[in-house]
Amino acid sequence: MFRFRGQIVPLARVGHQFAIGELLAALQHEIRARGVLLARRGTRCLEVWSGHVVERLDGGFPVTYEPPIEADTPHGDFPRSELEDDEEALAVFRVVDRALRALDREEPADLVVIGSTRDLAWFDQVTTLRDRIIGRVIGGDEHASATRVAAMVHGVVEDHRDTKARNAARQAR
Repeated sequence: MFRFRGQIVPLARVGHQFAIGELLAALQHEIRARGVLLARRGTRCLEVWSGHVVERLDGGFPVTYEPPIEADTPHGDFPRSELEDDEEALAVFRVVDRALRALDREEPADLVVIGSTRDLAWFDQVTTLRDRIIGRVIGGDEHASATRVAAMVHGVVEDHRDTKARNAARQAR
């Protein structure tokens, strides 16, 4: 057994030799990413890898937030300003970013962020993981099934790999 990308992998024995090369090649072609469904009231994180998807119910996920009711404020009869709503959203997505950083320290993975244009913009303002984001999907439903999220993530990961391969081929010329 050995550790690869944070996972313990058994060694395959073929005849008198270990098939490490084949095993590593297969693992490197595996799709592995995190799908993050951004939503102010409940951000979800799903681990996606070659045909499997698991929703994270640890590490701070799902990140939930219930906004205060206007009547609870000292001046409940005054409407909340757009600036207050923006600050509230940024605060929520800072919490999401902290939770993702903790997961990334534990085991790094590419990120695919899914959400409304506005939620994606707010998250982009506060995230410290820009180098991990390989794609964005606009309009994802925060209540999407794990299977739907996996399909979105697989599509983005495949596009990202194709782009990297084309760029590498251009540089090799």
